[in-house]
Amino acid sequence: MKFNRFEMFTRITFLDRFKIDDIPWLKFSAKSENAKFFSNENKFVFWKVLKWLFEEVIISLLRCFFYCTEKQKEYSRIFYYRKAIWALVMKMSIEDLQKDNLKAVEKKEMNSHCENNNFAPGKLRLIPKGDTFRPIMTFNRKIPHTKNMTTNKKL
Repeated sequence: MKFNRFEMFTRITFLDRFKIDDIPWLKFSAKSENAKFFSNENKFVFWKVLKWLFEEVIISLLRCFFYCTEKQKEYSRIFYYRKAIWALVMKMSIEDLQKDNLKAVEKKEMNSHCENNNFAPGKLRLIPKGDTFRPIMTFNRKIPHTKNMTTNKKL
């Protein structure tokens, strides 16, 4: 079923919870012959303002001051760590990983190894797991000198 942009936004129950007529800059005369059109247009404008507010302002502020991540076995919840605390956690976790599993490599050595074997470097990410952290490596960066080939695709 296809909807035009106005029908689509009138079907969203989230917007119906707001009383758009109580917002002074969205108020219009309900006696107008085009009242339904203006009502739908105002809902669309309000939706765009809310979308901008969340995507550009709130999320940007959160990213400036917090590291946001999920926790293992709690997939639908987001956990917020202050950047300074997360940096300390990362430092301590990487030190533990270097003792047990990982080996520190100089950047020059890593670059030459990646170029010689035609791989892109991986990225380490930590997921909180109880009182420890689970390391996850992602290999979705593009391999140098190729168009869309990643290490994941190559493997």
